[in-house]
Amino acid sequence: MEEPKILIVDDSRMDRENLVKFYRRSFINSSICCAETYQSAKEIIKQEKFDIISLDGDLPDFKKGYHLIPSIKKHQYPNCKIIMISDVQNNIIHGKSLGAHRGFLKIYIEANGDKTLKLNKNLELIPFRETRVV
Repeated sequence: MEEPKILIVDDSRMDRENLVKFYRRSFINSSICCAETYQSAKEIIKQEKFDIISLDGDLPDFKKGYHLIPSIKKHQYPNCKIIMISDVQNNIIHGKSLGAHRGFLKIYIEANGDKTLKLNKNLELIPFRETRVV
C-alpha cells in the first residue's frame, strides 16, 4: 500500500510539529506538506492532490479551517479524507456538518509557562465525541 500524501493546515508551529510527528508515526513514509493560513492552504489544495487534509479550527486570516471544505470537495474529492482538529468544539461540529470525516479536540497542557498540544502516550489524538445535554 502506498503511503498517503498529507496536508496539515495549522497556524501554530508547535501544533504543526506535533501533528507531523503523529502522522509520521502512523504513516512512516508519508509525504507531508504544511500551510499556516487559509489562503496558502487554498492555493496548495488547487495545485496538489492529497489523501488526508488536517484542518485547524481557527486560522490567522480571519477564516476557519472548515471554510476550506468546499474547495477541498471541488479539487480533492472523492479520495481525500478531511480531519478537523480544533480547540473549539463548534468548529469541529460545523466542519463535520460540511463534510469532514473525523474531528479531534485539541487539549493543551501548560507547564512552566509553555503550552503543549496533548497527544496521548502513543502519540494518538483523542477523538472528539459530541455530547448532548438531556
